This record gives sequence, structure tokens and C-alpha cells, in this order.
Amino acid sequence: MALTYENTKNNEKRFLSLTSLKVLEFDFLLRHFEPISENYFRWHTLHGQLRVIPKYGIRSNEALGSHCDKLFFLMVYLKNAPLQEFQGSNFGISQGKVSRIVKILTDLLLKTLSKLKLTPCRSNEELQNVLEKHPDNTFSMDGTERRIARNLDYESQKELFSGKKKDHTVKNNIIFDDSSEVLFLSQTYEGKIHDKAICDEDNYFFPKNTTLRVDLGYLAYKPDNVTIIIPVKKQKKIELSQEIKDQNKLKSKERVVAEHGNSGIKRLRLLTDRLRLKLVEYQDSLMVVGCALHNLRVRSPLRKYTSRKCTLAL
Repeated sequence: MALTYENTKNNEKRFLSLTSLKVLEFDFLLRHFEPISENYFRWHTLHGQLRVIPKYGIRSNEALGSHCDKLFFLMVYLKNAPLQEFQGSNFGISQGKVSRIVKILTDLLLKTLSKLKLTPCRSNEELQNVLEKHPDNTFSMDGTERRIARNLDYESQKELFSGKKKDHTVKNNIIFDDSSEVLFLSQTYEGKIHDKAICDEDNYFFPKNTTLRVDLGYLAYKPDNVTIIIPVKKQKKIELSQEIKDQNKLKSKERVVAEHGNSGIKRLRLLTDRLRLKLVEYQDSLMVVGCALHNLRVRSPLRKYTSRKCTLAL
């Protein structure tokens, strides 16, 4: 029997494991996803071509006919990162159709999350505007890497190789608030580039009196108008005093919201396992989707995040 939304939604634990969302959260997302999906498939085919005659209703031989099954199909794929052949066998469609429909549905999901204002800002101007309107002035920044398939081009291999991870990766900088909500996501960079180098290249704008918690990957990073909280680095052959060790421990304890946020984003195994899809634009879009779905969970009243933003009307 093919995997469907209807035969899974009654098992809350299984549904959460398969999609990373609770049923009520999925239904909330579906209400906003459905009109966007319906409008697209009415006028476009799975190949992205315009239809000569608009499509109305579900055809009798159509796999993933309903919009809830389309969204369920995509969430299962994002959460579990299966081989496309395996994903197709679970949903009764071919491997080639899986490849096409995943790309289309990812774009539609991204539009939905953007409409719900769950996606993080990506530019300097948006970052400054978001931080100015935020009720707090203390944030945490961290870098995150994702493994990708090795490029066949030797020069590209050198750019994408991360000495820290000893693997081929792509990297982003992320800024979180104290509820671990993602406020800002940088553009996607090659794994070779350092966390601080991304900051220097993007030249982030911060409002006055901003406090930023960072780790030792941002050593010597000193943007204007910002108080940087960073652990003291141990020097060679010089032991840190117990007082400094206690201070470092306290700083790490406060900055752990960034680690929790990264873990929440990477509930999607497509962002944890080696990404087999090589299209650079899709690698970036997946990270935006992961951050937006994490923000949805943070704002959900069904979760136990210490957040003042439980604003979703589930």
C-alpha cells in the first residue's frame, strides 16, 4: 500500500518521525500551501511547461493527486533523505517523476513559507531592519556546514574542501535570537571559506547597542556598534585561570541557543546527510526551507521552546 497522508495522520508519533511536524502543524502549513500548489498545477505540467488547457480536479490515474499528499510526499523526502527510487516505490511513482516533482514542490513550499513570513532575511538591509524591530538586543551567531558530493572539477574540489570537516562542504552563517529562531541566513559559500571571512565579505550591518555571542571561529571579528561576547582562547603553554574557565563556561551556556537552533534546522536529514543533488541554487533553497520549518516549530504553541512568539493559529 502506498504511503499517504490519510493512512499516516492518525499515528502522531510516526507522522512526526516521517515529516518533522506534528499533524496540526502540518495542517496549518497545508492551508497556505494548497492554494499556491493548486494555482501552479492548474496552469503547469510536472515539466514546468504551460498547459494548453487548464487542469481542474484530480484525474483517476494520478499519483499524488491531492495537495495534502504532495506536501506529505515532500516533507517525507526532506526529513528522511531517501534514495529517489525508494521514495518513488513508497508513493507509487517513478524515480524520474520523483526528481521533477521534488524540485517543483520545494519551490512551492518556499513560496508558502515566505508568505507566512517564516523565512529568515538574507540581505544586510533586511538584517538591520529585523534587529532594530526585535525586542531584544542580544543575539547569537554561528556557522554551519553541510556535506555535498565531490565535484568532478579539480579546482572546484579545492574550493569546496573544508579542512575542519575533512570533507567537501558548503557553509552558511546564521543569526539566532534567544528563542533559537533564525533571524538571518547568509548566502551559501564554499566549505573552504572561514566563518569570519564570510562576515568580512558580507559586511553585516547591526543596530547600535547590539550584543552578539559568537564562538572562537569569529576571533578578531569586531563590527561597528556591536559588543562581542566570545570565549577566551587558551594560548600555547599557558593555562587559563579557573575564573576565566568559569566565564567561558557561562558564555557557552548562553550561546547554546545557536547550537539548539542548528540542531532544529538539521532535523531534516537532507541537510545532515551528504547532499547528492549538485545544483547550487537548490543547495541554497534547501537551507532556507530548513530554517523556515525550524521557525515554524519555534513559533508553534505545541512545542516547548522558551519563546514569546507562539503566534501560529493552529
